[in-house]
Amino acid sequence: QLEAATAAFVHGTDAFRDGFRDMFLDDFVLPSLKDISLPLRTAAQGAVAALLRCTPGEEEQRTTIRRMFDMFPPLPLITDGAQIAATYARWAEKRVTDPAIRKLEIPMWIDARKSLESTAVGCIGVMAGTTPTE
Repeated sequence: QLEAATAAFVHGTDAFRDGFRDMFLDDFVLPSLKDISLPLRTAAQGAVAALLRCTPGEEEQRTTIRRMFDMFPPLPLITDGAQIAATYARWAEKRVTDPAIRKLEIPMWIDARKSLESTAVGCIGVMAGTTPTE
């Protein structure tokens, strides 16, 4: 679904992209970037590049980037290293809202920490490479 939505977004007309941009970000890109699946998160990095390349105007790009940063896990380069495990655990707990599966899923999210951090750092690189440097 993400690959199909990305292809539609890239190959659509400007009018189509204007109408689809928010849905593409909210329903495809952001959920995929925070998914536990590494292949899906990797595909989402390509969707980020497509989204930013096809988004006119630096202010709109900045708004999109801010929304992505808000959902990234806490990163060691940004968060105090001594606090990173506790901060990440709180971030992971917010992802699992169903109490019935919380006991099973929280350890899975904790185990995936390094992978999620790597995806976030890679995505930051994609953002830097697809937006103006000014």
